[in-house]
Amino acid sequence: MLNHDLVLKADELFLAGEMRAHGGERAAGLYVRDTRHLSHFALTLNGIELTALSLRTDAPTVGVIHLTNDRLRLPAGDVRPQTLAIVERVELGADLRVTVTIHNFSGRSLDLTLGLELAADFRDLFDIRGATPAERGSLLPPAIDQQTLVLAYDALDGRQARTSVSFDQPLEASVAIPPTDIQDGRPTPVPPPLTVCDFSLVLAPGADWSVTVTVTPHPVDAEERPVSASPLLHGGESPRRAMVRSDSDLFDRYLARVDTDLDMLQTTFPPGSLPAAGIPWYVAPFGRDTLIVGLQIVHVYPTRAAGILRV
Repeated sequence: MLNHDLVLKADELFLAGEMRAHGGERAAGLYVRDTRHLSHFALTLNGIELTALSLRTDAPTVGVIHLTNDRLRLPAGDVRPQTLAIVERVELGADLRVTVTIHNFSGRSLDLTLGLELAADFRDLFDIRGATPAERGSLLPPAIDQQTLVLAYDALDGRQARTSVSFDQPLEASVAIPPTDIQDGRPTPVPPPLTVCDFSLVLAPGADWSVTVTVTPHPVDAEERPVSASPLLHGGESPRRAMVRSDSDLFDRYLARVDTDLDMLQTTFPPGSLPAAGIPWYVAPFGRDTLIVGLQIVHVYPTRAAGILRV
């Protein structure tokens, strides 16, 4: 999921895949506000990486990735490439929900192990972009309890950020904790503890198997400010807008994409709801940029422009 060119957003929660900061730093991750609550999410099949075939976004909050297998060597004989179809459906709401479905086109029963690697470094956007802090908090060892995983970080102010992960299938989990590296007297951003979750399955010819992974971020200020999700996700009404139609289907699709992008950028901040400037670096209330957006959309979204002025 995070190694694909995928960008999704649901109010304060946003996902950026396969993006790099200046200097080559990986920016991919699941973010809440300015903190990365999931920095690694990768699938394997019998220890081998999957091959991506296609990716599409069905909505600002929904992405679908189609993958397949390379050659798999099993005791009962090799499995030829591209005989398994794997679909990874990614949905953002108040949390992240990923459903992985495997379909067997090989014509024989297969003993498979789906591997899922997870990690969270809890770094903020400034740190990722190169503003190295003088001190860092502590990454805690992952806590595993049956079908639940908790990744946690103790901040320097004594508060804790957490990411809880739940699975709807039984699994076996193992954890690798990397050593701490010190350079010039400062701790470098080493990789966080890596949790590997293995799902064992026997897949009959033509059969499907699926697992749903739910990732719920708990920022340090979650009690004071619960994570907001778009009101549209809960049956809320979209803001009043002028309807524009033309005699060109291409132009109408362009306008629809503009509406979708504006909805994606709309974000709840303590002062109120505003369009953010961009993903991932600029999910913040930029006054000048926000006023420019308000001026440009006042004739189409008068209520949204009025909200910008009020804030």
